[in-house]
Amino acid sequence: MRRIPGLASIPSRFLPAAALATGLFFYAAGQPLYPDHSNWHVAPLPVEDELGSNGIKAVAEDRQGFLWFASNNGVARYDGYSFKNYPAVSGDSTSLNHGRTSAAFVDHSGTLWIGTRLGINRYIPECDCFKQYNQAGEAPNTVPDGEINGIAEDRNNQMWVTSQYGGLYRYDRATDRFERFLYRQADSENLSNDQGRALLCDKEGFIWVGTGEPFVPSITGGGLIRFHPETGEAKRYLHDPDDEFSLIDSRVSALLQDSKGRIWVGTCNSGLHLYDPKNDRFIRMAPGRSEVYARPAGMGPWTSCPHIRILHEDRWGGIWVGNFNGGLYRFDAAGGAPRLFAHSPENPAGMTNDLVWTFFEDSQGRFWLGNMSGGGYKIDPWQKKFQAHFVEEAISTVFESPAEPGVIWLGLWEKGLCRWDRRSGECRHFYKTSPASAGPASNLVFQFFEDRENNLWLATDNGLSLYSRKARRFTHYPIKTPSGEAVSIFVIHEDREGVLWLGTWGQGFYAFDRSNGTYEHFALPYIGGKEGNLYNQSVYDVHEDMQGRLWLGTWMEGLYHFDPEARSFERHLAGIGIRTIYEHEPGKFWLGTGNDGLIEYAPGHGILRSFNTQDGLSGNKVYSILEDKDQVLWMSTNQGISSFDHRTETFVKYDKEDGLPSLGYYDFSALKAFDGTFFFGSFKGLVSFRPEQVLKHFAPPTMNIQDVRIFDRSYRKGEVDSTFTWLPELPEQLVLPYNQNELTFEYVGLHYTAPALNQYRHRLLPYEQQWIEAGDKRAARYTNLSPGEYQFQVVASNSDGLWAEIPTTIGIRILPPWWQTWWARLLYVLVAASALYGAYAYQKRRWTLQASLQRELEESQRLKELDEFKSRFYANITHEFRTPLTVIQGLADQIQENPRWKVAEHTGLIKRNSQKLLQLINQMLDLSKLEAGRMEPHYIQGDIIKYLSYLVESFHSPAINRNISLSFYAHTDRLLMDYDPEKCQQVVSNLLSNAIKFTPEYGKIKVVVKCLLMGGSGNWK
Repeated sequence: MRRIPGLASIPSRFLPAAALATGLFFYAAGQPLYPDHSNWHVAPLPVEDELGSNGIKAVAEDRQGFLWFASNNGVARYDGYSFKNYPAVSGDSTSLNHGRTSAAFVDHSGTLWIGTRLGINRYIPECDCFKQYNQAGEAPNTVPDGEINGIAEDRNNQMWVTSQYGGLYRYDRATDRFERFLYRQADSENLSNDQGRALLCDKEGFIWVGTGEPFVPSITGGGLIRFHPETGEAKRYLHDPDDEFSLIDSRVSALLQDSKGRIWVGTCNSGLHLYDPKNDRFIRMAPGRSEVYARPAGMGPWTSCPHIRILHEDRWGGIWVGNFNGGLYRFDAAGGAPRLFAHSPENPAGMTNDLVWTFFEDSQGRFWLGNMSGGGYKIDPWQKKFQAHFVEEAISTVFESPAEPGVIWLGLWEKGLCRWDRRSGECRHFYKTSPASAGPASNLVFQFFEDRENNLWLATDNGLSLYSRKARRFTHYPIKTPSGEAVSIFVIHEDREGVLWLGTWGQGFYAFDRSNGTYEHFALPYIGGKEGNLYNQSVYDVHEDMQGRLWLGTWMEGLYHFDPEARSFERHLAGIGIRTIYEHEPGKFWLGTGNDGLIEYAPGHGILRSFNTQDGLSGNKVYSILEDKDQVLWMSTNQGISSFDHRTETFVKYDKEDGLPSLGYYDFSALKAFDGTFFFGSFKGLVSFRPEQVLKHFAPPTMNIQDVRIFDRSYRKGEVDSTFTWLPELPEQLVLPYNQNELTFEYVGLHYTAPALNQYRHRLLPYEQQWIEAGDKRAARYTNLSPGEYQFQVVASNSDGLWAEIPTTIGIRILPPWWQTWWARLLYVLVAASALYGAYAYQKRRWTLQASLQRELEESQRLKELDEFKSRFYANITHEFRTPLTVIQGLADQIQENPRWKVAEHTGLIKRNSQKLLQLINQMLDLSKLEAGRMEPHYIQGDIIKYLSYLVESFHSPAINRNISLSFYAHTDRLLMDYDPEKCQQVVSNLLSNAIKFTPEYGKIKVVVKCLLMGGSGNWK
């Protein structure tokens, strides 16, 4: 355990209590880092212009994240951009009952209470107004009377109020009334003759009331009263000049119970005490006796004594002690030196006076300070992340020698150089003087370099200088062009062979021999058409990679690989200016460019990744690159400093809001010191920081959709429906008629570090699927929205680029017009269905009539064709009858004329012709049966192919007799099926007979048989 400074001077009998007090400073080993409080600064708020008052009496934060500032001119709500004032209006019962406010408190239910000179007021969101609790007209002892000095809640969430007229009140939420305590003469201790100044509800259930009047010398004060409302026990503690364990003064002005349960008491005469519950006494905390104390202060305006106004424990365990007219101390829980925030003539931007009055820590870890007069202030641990040194100087280069840790060499632009001892603060200057050995070769130093022999070299605009630490003298090595002009040296590099390589402005680069001061010039290959431009001969960086290869970064002509043995150049990235080269892996470079941002490059593979301002980089000119222990890159640019996590490809930008003295930096001015501190030289001073302490603010903005304006009329104020009824908050979904479809969403992200840098993005689903980057714009307008369901989503980021993960939303439902409602659409469907049905019925009747007419026409045509067929048939059949009849008649005539004629010889001919006639008659009978639908087939099962071949074969002789070629083809050799041989023979015979009869001589007749499968039925034909 380390020894606590100051304990040696405390008498041994005080050690237990002193150890209790100083135990605050034993910092837990695993506690996370917090912003370095040495960087915290006080930033003024423009309250006098905005509130019409130069004093802040109290500060509170409501559940939505808005801050409320109580002043001598009412109360104001602050969103980081503007103030909304709520003054006291005479005759208006919905305003504050008095303009001079004294207290502000938000209870566990989110209700805002404002104490004034005449009592207490409750904010009512439903009307955006206040309810006054006034003594007049109320039952006695039911309303706090006089100026309200303290409001607090006990462990049971019961609210207590103390007033200047000696009142202690408890609020009854059920009756909306107050009950007074410790005012009767019968009470063991009463406040009827005291002024309540401070109030504390501790964790044990006790109510502590500090009394007294620090502004009136004749009022000595009633000390501190401890009261337990459940038992009625009350005890008063007073100053006893003979008791060193009593209060220093009986005028008690501030109370605090810290996270360890300890009770701190502040009084007049700059008295700070720690209550010792074991011995029921007070340990006086004074400079030299303890590590926590109040800054001694003299008499301030209007006061009769310097008194403790502020006691507060922050989220990191630090204790804040503010003394009226003495400023504000913060005592670090980590054991560091206390930090004083007080008025300083050397800092006109800081506190205008030390009349500290109120102190508040918001939910995001920011501190708000109000003075009795002199305005309000913000102390933001995350805002000033950097320290600035030598802000009146332009720092062209910065260097720390391994031989002298803690000693920083600075190049002062055109003012020589400075040897700065960080421990002593001493800065020794060197200038170009006569004799020359007393200073560098030039007052413009671009780079320091220490070689392997611990020689310190300076690159200047007039060649090289070598500094001897022992002799504290300089030796100069001018580098000249063939024409005798001095060469400006930008950069120095020593390779593995011990050769110094010099990059220059406009003259390529040189190899320098330290032994004799000679040098050899190497010009970069001229680019076509640029021989007269020396810019392309400017070398900004010389880097030797892990393989021993030399790389040159140039003004605008890319990256060169130089081979010293072959004296050859190989050009990469033509047309890109390379300002700095950082090799983060073997063969992989991060390149800072002149106009193209940050590039990751691997020779042989090309550009791997590139980033610019559109990706979050602060500026496209990257001058220097440093890498911290977490592999995060830190870069100086033309627009401030950026950090870059290459694993997540995320940037964080830092500018003047973060404490940077300038946004402009130099190419060769960056240093990672041996103690882990990073330095960047800027146009206005030297920036230093520890990367692990440059923390992004842990909390994103608290998002609020403040209003929806419909055709520029406020929905929340009731202007849309003309009711002018104020809504405490917007509903989860707005239901609007179809003609209210031009919407403007007004929103705000509450994050007070640098509100101007908060960024927003929004979208309206399903109208927009992608986020719209709104920048710092806090409104989104949509016109002519169609009826339907929408959801507006908005998110914000804080000034460090931390975005809220869950968007704030509001639903919008735009109702359709009556002609687009469901019942209207149903009516449209019914009407359309009726019309379609009517049209269908009409068309069906037409189709039926047309079909009937078509059938009649077809029947008529069929009958006509049948008649024609019959006529042709009867003509043909008659012709067929004539031949056998003629034969039979001729034979009959011959027999009649010659009975003895050989009848037997001609009987066969008669029989054949008779059979022919019988066959023709049967065909006619079959036709009549077919017409009557009475002809029935007589099926047999057999090979139809074989039968058809037989039938065709029987007609070969008639065909040959007429010189006609008759052929038969079948697509299958065999097909078993059911068929009627007689009908089949009739059909085929008729067809072939007619074909032979009507085919000319030497013609061809083909009979082709195909098997056709009828669709899906499985039948053949």
